[in-house]
Amino acid sequence: MLKQLFKENKRDLYQTELHGKLYYRKEVLNDQWSNGNEYYLAPRDRYFWIKAINFSEEKKVIAVNTKITGNIVNINIEAGVKTLRVYLSNKMMDLSSEVEININGRNKFKNIPSLGQDMSAELKRDAGYIFDGYIDLEL
Repeated sequence: MLKQLFKENKRDLYQTELHGKLYYRKEVLNDQWSNGNEYYLAPRDRYFWIKAINFSEEKKVIAVNTKITGNIVNINIEAGVKTLRVYLSNKMMDLSSEVEININGRNKFKNIPSLGQDMSAELKRDAGYIFDGYIDLEL
């Protein structure tokens, strides 16, 4: 039955609105989803098309809310991430035009993005994680 559900309901990595959390190190062990299972000890540094490249130790669970409207990306994120990677796809916006990325109300990027970066590490981790490029932003 579960196999059938996954067949019929494919994940959508390119959602234009996200409401979730990034986890630093072993915090997930105490999360409601872990049920004490050590399998969940790995960090959850990636959530759909955003990834925490570097965490600070200010917080172990960081709430993040995002919305893409046209070519404008608005991200609201709690303290605890030093560098945030935003993955880009033509399925979410027009990457041949200027893209604007705002974090917590402050503009962090406004330009036509460079595409074609090496995505081999992401593809090794998840073969379905296909994006056209990414932008790393210091917070």
